[in-house]
Amino acid sequence: MAAALSGFSAGYAGPTVPVPFGSLLICDSAAGAVLLVDSITGSQSILSSGNALVAPSGIVIDSQGRIFVVDAGAASGTGAIIRIDLSSGLQSIVSSGGLFSSPVGLTLGPDNRLYVADLNAAGGAGAIIRVDPDTGSQSFVSKNGLFVDPMGLAFEQSGSMVIVDRNAFGGAVLRVNPTTGAQSVVASGGLLVDPWGLCVATDGSILVTDFEARSSKVVRVSAIGGVQSLLSLGGFMFSPWGIATSPSGELIVVDQDALGSDELSNGAVIGVNPTSGSQRLLSSGDQLRDPAGIAVVSVAVTPTISTTWGKVKNRYRE
Repeated sequence: MAAALSGFSAGYAGPTVPVPFGSLLICDSAAGAVLLVDSITGSQSILSSGNALVAPSGIVIDSQGRIFVVDAGAASGTGAIIRIDLSSGLQSIVSSGGLFSSPVGLTLGPDNRLYVADLNAAGGAGAIIRVDPDTGSQSFVSKNGLFVDPMGLAFEQSGSMVIVDRNAFGGAVLRVNPTTGAQSVVASGGLLVDPWGLCVATDGSILVTDFEARSSKVVRVSAIGGVQSLLSLGGFMFSPWGIATSPSGELIVVDQDALGSDELSNGAVIGVNPTSGSQRLLSSGDQLRDPAGIAVVSVAVTPTISTTWGKVKNRYRE
């Protein structure tokens, strides 16, 4: 269903500052907040926190500059997609309840609709759900089948969708036809032990973050044949989740427990060279508690930034 929460505030008003092209939007599942991180300096600000946001885990921004966040803890635990205004941080619920059970992954399709990976939808096996960003209407794209715990998802240039599933075949990248819902396996096992996030590189390869205990990594998977290769291992990474490509081509990874610690306030944003796999620490600590999803700002706006944030329980690590 669609339910607009008119007048929802983003917290206390902060300074008005420009948002440069390439800035990073990060949803933090422990802080219940969406953060703005400067991709050059690593400085952090809060765009929106509290209110409808409980434990956001996936985030996208469309060509109109509208931010959409998926939050399994929102709407009294029924799960929701929340729209956040980039110029003010104001929130409104686009879609909640309905087919949602534990929605955690979010991507924007070539049809400008939202696609959600839900861990427990369709009776518990998991599903991909399409949501109209204007009306909030929901429909199944693909459900059950090969799914066990679908987490992250992205579209390929061909129009197909790729999904990481933590427990399918011991960890897998799956492909879904968004028209028919047909599922197939791209790659499984091997370096994929506990995959959580993915993005599609400009060359068409699939880049996957993997949570494997003490061996966290980024794995490159070829779109054809599913050949796996290790791109980056360890370093600053401890619990990597969201991954995206910056305008410069650098990979940006958000890590919930960077620097080898699982304490709160040890989250980080890590830059990874897409060729060599070398890492650099872009931003860490401060307001980064358990960063989960990431999106890159591709429009120029001037938002009002909130200076307050809250602590909530992280729902996704078990």
